[in-house]
Amino acid sequence: MIKLLVIADDLTGACDTGVQFSRQNFPVLITSNRQIDCYTFSDIEVLVINIESRHLTADKASARVQKLVHSAVKSGIQYFFKKTDSTLRGNVGSELNALMQAAGCERLAFVPAYPQMKRFTRNGYQYIENKLLHETELRLDPLEPVTSSYVPEIIQKQTETAVHLVTRDVYRNKTSVHFKDGITVFDCESNEDLVDIKDTITTNNVFRLFAGPAAFAEKITSLIALNRKSEMPRPTIKLPLLFVNGSMNPKSLRQIQKARHAGIPEIIIPQAYFSGAASEHFPLDLLTKVEKQKSKHDGIIISTNSSESVIDRDHTTSKGDGLFQGVADKMGMLCTKLLDKNWFPGWVIFGGDTISGILAALSVDVLQPMNELMPGLPVLTIPDKRLILMSKAGGFGSEDLILEILDRVRKGL
Repeated sequence: MIKLLVIADDLTGACDTGVQFSRQNFPVLITSNRQIDCYTFSDIEVLVINIESRHLTADKASARVQKLVHSAVKSGIQYFFKKTDSTLRGNVGSELNALMQAAGCERLAFVPAYPQMKRFTRNGYQYIENKLLHETELRLDPLEPVTSSYVPEIIQKQTETAVHLVTRDVYRNKTSVHFKDGITVFDCESNEDLVDIKDTITTNNVFRLFAGPAAFAEKITSLIALNRKSEMPRPTIKLPLLFVNGSMNPKSLRQIQKARHAGIPEIIIPQAYFSGAASEHFPLDLLTKVEKQKSKHDGIIISTNSSESVIDRDHTTSKGDGLFQGVADKMGMLCTKLLDKNWFPGWVIFGGDTISGILAALSVDVLQPMNELMPGLPVLTIPDKRLILMSKAGGFGSEDLILEILDRVRKGL
């Protein structure tokens, strides 16, 4: 029986969170099917549902959360985790408020930090490394430029629910904390802080609703009576790898540029393909290019845009329909042709919209999280298909990430 429902606003976040449970041998599945019947999973302890709400309006995102949670409560699920982006993109306030209302709970514990990724919360302000959130390149986000770093302010742009801040000195005292009704935001700068927060929540025992990035999800397993399996299968990743980039994030583009300069071939999908102006022979031409390269390299990159430029936004959709959804869907259709060739045993997908487009084209709505190649890079399988997927958020990883992935796979890590 499902004991914990995790709600994510995009697929990379769902994957990153789901793998935190499979790593600890808790049975878990990931799906983008919001109509799924929770009663059908008698052998699953944790269900992660991607509701694809990151780029919806606040009202539409809230409605999706409410509908899902109402159904889950009727199925007997008592514990909920709302996965949020560690850079606080998306409809954070409206979705947390919707979760509280639909679950009938007056308190929610929110830890926005992801210390392993150098995302910290200090005195209520969100940092990436030592930069305030609104001072990073996220201020230039093409769809949702970040203008604030103060977590309570960001939340209360979309809800009137009370927000309370708990600083490190309070929960480190190991004494009982009186939690008020509303959303409680915890400062956090390290894994040790996460453990202290978990211990404080355990001592007070007043929360059934939790929210934050994957790092906090990993810690809440001790707060819920989940049953472990004695052993979970761990797939072996083999070369060559196919890297599929549909992200416009500057960090992803720099990672591709660094890999290309190291000799990894990049095959660029022209903008004409996404606008419908490309030759009808283009998919076949792409397959020919990939086939010529696959035996010469351990990895090949196919990208929706050159790492030296950005894609023309005239052929994309805007907030309310999903970020660059037309690009993601067409990329998905193209990737099905590559999958049919069975040339690559492992795929690394950049961007939540990209992996959603690929899975939609494959008519796949369930993923099995297995392990992590490294923090932030979950390893997943598709039931009934011999394919290993790794998903990566557009803004995740160092500039050497592609080279690091290939090196780890060569070494069998």
